[in-house]
Amino acid sequence: NAGAFLNLTLPATAGLTLRVFTRPNQPVVRAIALTLLVILIVAIFANTSRVAELIGAVSLVVLLVRFVPTIFSRLSKTEISFGLAGIAAVLLALYGVAQASHLEQSLLRWQKLGGELPIDPRWIVTKRAVAALPETGVFGTGPGTFRALFAHYTPELPEPAQRVWRFLHEDYLQTLMEWGWAGGMFWALVFFGGIATGIQNLRRQEKLRRAAKINTRGYEFNPGSEKIVRSQKPGTWEWTPRQRAQQGTSEWTPRQRVFLWLSVLSLYGVAVHALVDFPLQIASIQLYAATFLGTCWGSERWSNKQATPRRPLERKLEHRKWKPMS
Repeated sequence: NAGAFLNLTLPATAGLTLRVFTRPNQPVVRAIALTLLVILIVAIFANTSRVAELIGAVSLVVLLVRFVPTIFSRLSKTEISFGLAGIAAVLLALYGVAQASHLEQSLLRWQKLGGELPIDPRWIVTKRAVAALPETGVFGTGPGTFRALFAHYTPELPEPAQRVWRFLHEDYLQTLMEWGWAGGMFWALVFFGGIATGIQNLRRQEKLRRAAKINTRGYEFNPGSEKIVRSQKPGTWEWTPRQRAQQGTSEWTPRQRVFLWLSVLSLYGVAVHALVDFPLQIASIQLYAATFLGTCWGSERWSNKQATPRRPLERKLEHRKWKPMS
């Protein structure tokens, strides 16, 4: 499940790199951010999991389609030239790393897929797990009992299917066996409900911005900005605070919109991977998935209020009853 972990962190890493490049930063900071992103992409395609490679490729294409046209539409010709040169340098670096790490060996595994897929023992085990669902019942066998109890349902299976299966390689089915239909519905509500909430709030923000005719084409694109960008062109208008309250939402900053979008993309990837593997049974992946789910659920109450700047130490001391010794 290393591939699932890498794919889960790819959108956030790409978003952080984009934030570094769209804000004033030292060249060394930008170089480090870009290097880490390149290493992460190479690690995804060097992974042994073909599903992880496929999900990583789709996520990368989605990220490029989402951000590259928007960035280039706001750049001058000189900046576009530098951007293309940077992309060429990144591609050259990817090629060099791929050659050094023998990445072609990982990609050659796709040629064996046709012969390995029909005889994969996970097909047989999955069928037995589906047949065992009526016996596990509404409340299941209990969390963490799969490894101990699954051998009861596969006593006569030939090798290599007859072995100790710690995980089922199908997260949703294993959840139904351990937690039952009641627990499975609860976790489905938490997981898919969080994704649906994030998507709904993103659409609500897009509807709000369209209705208010907020125009951002005349401004520098900055996905890490914490300021609301509004148009000053004649003929445009904005929501009043009362209208925003009636709509049940307030306009978000670009950073909030981008971060929520990246969180939803990360959860999409791990949700697809869970169909053929067990990423959601791994503690490290659970931590990241729970963080992104918390972001999606919490976005329901987001606002555009800025954090109050901290006062300097001197001003703090003025409000104290004592003064520092000279």
